[in-house]
Amino acid sequence: MLLMSLFSWWYGGGVKKELAYLLEAMSRSIDYFSIGLLFKTWFAPFRQIDAGQSAIAPVDIKIRMFFDRLVSRFIGAFMRTIVIIIGILSLSVQLVGSVLAVAVYLLLPFLPVIGVVMYIVGWVPSWAF
Repeated sequence: MLLMSLFSWWYGGGVKKELAYLLEAMSRSIDYFSIGLLFKTWFAPFRQIDAGQSAIAPVDIKIRMFFDRLVSRFIGAFMRTIVIIIGILSLSVQLVGSVLAVAVYLLLPFLPVIGVVMYIVGWVPSWAF
């Protein structure tokens, strides 16, 4: 009876808790990288210090401010592209790890049985030193 209740919890509430934990971790990573927001602001200027708009500035100052903003947009696009790529790679690795974690979680109760069967059959790993 105890074994049956253990298996019913492991494959019932335990799986739900494990999936909730993994989904929460994935949600935190998605929020950390905020790839959607990076896509929305992809070509937004990056840290403009002296590239503001001035209606009464001479033409040469307006041209310099235009190129300042243009360079700032290219820097912003480059930085956001790097962060988007790193975020997608990180989320992909985390997704693969989560799938493996769920697979190991589901197989974990059967590992002692598999070990006993391997012992009976006579399979022993060889450790070459």
